[in-house]
Parts: sequence; structure tokens; C-alpha cells
Amino acid sequence: MSGRPLFAGAVDAEAQSLWLLTRRWIRFEDGELKRDPKAKEASRRNADLRRRKLAAAQRSSAVQ
Repeated sequence: MSGRPLFAGAVDAEAQSLWLLTRRWIRFEDGELKRDPKAKEASRRNADLRRRKLAAAQRSSAVQ
């Protein structure tokens, strides 16, 4: 995780929670908010894409 806030505040979090629950991005477990596997997989894909873009940019700048 990046450490950036997910929501602008409590009102925003409440407003977003229904669709996030419906789309299975989050779940409540033992009274705690948890990321669902779907959200974890999206985070992994995004991190992989960022790594590949960085590697490509580094290769490109090394060639120049």
C-alpha cells in the first residue's frame, strides 16, 4: 500500500462503501474493514505495470 488515504473522510468512505462491497473490493471481517482478493489482485497488477514501465524507461535512457 502506498500510505495515501483511500477516502477524503468518513462521509466519503460511507458513500463509497456500498459499491465497493457490491463489487467485492472490500469486506467486513470480525468488525474490521479488509481488502477483498479482487482488490489485492488489482494492486499486484498495478505494481507490476509500474515496475515494467520503470524498467522500460531505464532501458530507454541507458540506450541514449
